[in-house]
Amino acid sequence: MEEFILNEKAFETSIIENLKKCGYPQESIIAEYPISKNYRADIVVVDTKTQIPVMLIEVKVLHHIDKTVEFRLYEQLKKYYGEFNTPLKAIGAIFNKQDGKVRYTDYTDAIKEHHYEQKVDNYSLPTYKELINGANQKVIKQKEIKQENNINILKRLCWYILPPICILILLLDAFGVYTLSTHRLILMGIGIALPLVPCFKEISIGEVSLKREIEKQSEEESK
Repeated sequence: MEEFILNEKAFETSIIENLKKCGYPQESIIAEYPISKNYRADIVVVDTKTQIPVMLIEVKVLHHIDKTVEFRLYEQLKKYYGEFNTPLKAIGAIFNKQDGKVRYTDYTDAIKEHHYEQKVDNYSLPTYKELINGANQKVIKQKEIKQENNINILKRLCWYILPPICILILLLDAFGVYTLSTHRLILMGIGIALPLVPCFKEISIGEVSLKREIEKQSEEESK
């Protein structure tokens, strides 16, 4: 391997070939992945079904011992990680030409917790199936947290904002300032009901059923 890996581009190529040998579909591996207008990641693995990024790999080739390279990798991956809108693995790959060894380090938790010491040294890359299953669970968890936050906002809306508004409208109607016609009541009901839609797991209208995406994904994962 030492003869083959002369630079980071060659190292990147060897990692891609190794991933394919380990069962990663070729179409799931993207080299020089465009993160933004200013950044390109060395390697990004995506879910072939959804094209959602699930693992980010940055590579470094060392010609001599450099104790700062791991922290520099951490800083680089942290910068790239912030450009993604979905949780993914952030991996640093280092090839040391002096001993001919390849080392992987998982910086995911270190980045999320903003604590460099939480990196995982001598990390073994997961199989493609393990990676996809883990990524799907993270996405579902992220959506559940977002859903819970939305529900908390709606609860505050229902408890603290809607009651005073309803009382005000009733007073305006009682004093003849604002008449509550049937048409206006229907519109008000729709306006109140629409924000509450996300609170329901499933809404059925006749034979048509609308299910929250979180519930669909959870059911698919359990099959």
